Amino acid sequence: MFKRLCVAIVLTAAPPLVAAQTLPDPTERTSMARAATAQSTPTQWTLQSTLIAADRRVAVINGETVTVGSTINGARVLEINPYGVRLRTAGGAIELKLTGADPKRAAGGGS
Repeated sequence: MFKRLCVAIVLTAAPPLVAAQTLPDPTERTSMARAATAQSTPTQWTLQSTLIAADRRVAVINGETVTVGSTINGARVLEINPYGVRLRTAGGAIELKLTGADPKRAAGGGS
């Protein structure tokens, strides 16, 4: 009898809890438009990857491929190295670093 009472209480309490967890639909057109607008005017730069070759240096910042001398969101790319990028902004030079980059591990060193 006690088990049935507990089950009945849980089942009657469950619908309000489920209804309270309303999640946005990621495929909804308005959500996609908001995301596109947010990405087109980022407030900061996020370095995602770098490619260093004998004949070129390329980086991906905020999903955009850039080279030395190009601009992204008002900042000029000054330097691209294996673990970071230097930018010149209106406020001065800033350095973007790859997160999780471990130069010792990549070079085969380390402990």
